[in-house]
Amino acid sequence: MNLLDREVHAERFATVKDRRKEIGPGLLTAMLRQLGLRRADLAWQAMEAHAMTQMLAWPAELERQENGSVLVSFPDIPEALTEGETEAEALTQAGDCLIAALGGYIGGRRAIPRPSSARGRDSIALPALAAAKVALYDAMHRQGVGNTALAARLGVSEGAVRRL
Repeated sequence: MNLLDREVHAERFATVKDRRKEIGPGLLTAMLRQLGLRRADLAWQAMEAHAMTQMLAWPAELERQENGSVLVSFPDIPEALTEGETEAEALTQAGDCLIAALGGYIGGRRAIPRPSSARGRDSIALPALAAAKVALYDAMHRQGVGNTALAARLGVSEGAVRRL
């Protein structure tokens, strides 16, 4: 079992207090299968470096502000803006900012923007669990498959799909 598998299994893809409502890794695997994907398609080690960069990392632009703080923006995701006192702090904040902005796209049922080329800029990569969720949503959105349709295909409740 590689580090990604341990990380994914440890989080079980959902944080739910009622264990009867918790989603196990088997359900995600079944969902991916219905969408023509494999879990290996989401694993860091199984992806080619170029494909991983194109799907799971977005270029970020850093700009020093008049007050000395560093502003981070994402050219492909204009809703994502954050800052930090230092460049290192700003880059640390950028990951959470990117996840929140992509969550907004998912919540609004909008297409996930494809990242442009970094071309010498910093890139912010999604953590493995967030990458898996974004990849699943992206595949569902591109194929026009909603939660209810995927749940019916898998023989589970729509709520189980939604909790992913």
